[in-house]
Amino acid sequence: MKRAHKLGLHLLILCMVRKSELIEAKWEELDLEKAEWSIPAERMKKDKPLLVSLSQQAVAMFEELKALSSGSEWVF
Repeated sequence: MKRAHKLGLHLLILCMVRKSELIEAKWEELDLEKAEWSIPAERMKKDKPLLVSLSQQAVAMFEELKALSSGSEWVF
């Protein structure tokens, strides 16, 4: 299994978001210094934005994914 896929599975559990919300995530939505992920309303089921508080473990995983993303605007 690719490292990014493994991290993604862990993030689904840690952040308690839907698979589509994680797969469609862009780096601009994440503020790793504040440990927050702001998911826009258009990607949410009820058309309301969601602010996800990130644990230290989730922040570390997103930082690792950023290194793996090769400058892409997308997390995955």
